[in-house]
Amino acid sequence: MDIIQGRVFRVIDGDTFDIDVTNIGKKNKFNYHAEERIRFSSINAPEIDTGQGQLDKILLEEILLDKMVEISIQARDTYNRIVGEVKLI
Repeated sequence: MDIIQGRVFRVIDGDTFDIDVTNIGKKNKFNYHAEERIRFSSINAPEIDTGQGQLDKILLEEILLDKMVEISIQARDTYNRIVGEVKLI
């Protein structure tokens, strides 16, 4: 499984965010960009245009914005986002 690390610089909604990639696993099979959009594999938040969706975005910003994360990559979705497990580091 490929692994990348980086700093969260933008939260899109309650289950998607952007990182500046700062470290790429040495055994990775694929190449990654300097910035990547990440979607949690285990969370499906309400759409951003709902009240709960707005609240979920705010909560995720409080948890992740400007923090370092490690992503264990499972796939890329149809929107070219990385889907994976996210861990604060």
